[in-house]
Amino acid sequence: MEEPDILIGETTGMKRMTAYRGYDANGIRAPLHVLGTIPVNPRRHNRKRPIQHDEHRYKD
Repeated sequence: MEEPDILIGETTGMKRMTAYRGYDANGIRAPLHVLGTIPVNPRRHNRKRPIQHDEHRYKD
C-alpha cells in the first residue's frame, strides 16, 4: 500500500478530490490545499471543529 503523501502528490492539477469520510484528517487536507486541490469528502462524526463540504458534489 502506498504512503498517503505519495498519493496526495498525484493530485497536482486536480481541482477537487472526492474521498470517503475516513480520509477527513488535517494531515491529508492541508497538503491538498497547498496543491490547490479542494477535498470534497464529508467530515468524520468525531471531528471537534466541523468543516464544510459540498454535499451536492460528494453525492455526484
